Amino acid sequence: MAYPAPIRADHRYVVQMLNTVFKGDRTSPSKAEVEILCEVFAKAGGSWERLFQGSAEDVNLLRRVARVAIQRGLLTRQSTWE
Repeated sequence: MAYPAPIRADHRYVVQMLNTVFKGDRTSPSKAEVEILCEVFAKAGGSWERLFQGSAEDVNLLRRVARVAIQRGLLTRQSTWE
């Protein structure tokens, strides 16, 4: 995790998802990068309320947003020696 203990629930969710689902990509996003992911998710029609209530569509949308960000190199990578 790039910054210690995110306070906001959406930031915690994104960081946890990146650490579990995309752990092979070894991302270490900054607070600004997580905020951008959250904004893009909302602009793409995602709802945090639905996501936290268990909406599979919103979970998949957030994963797609994160996957595109990783593929385009928009997230900070961890050092290979860590």
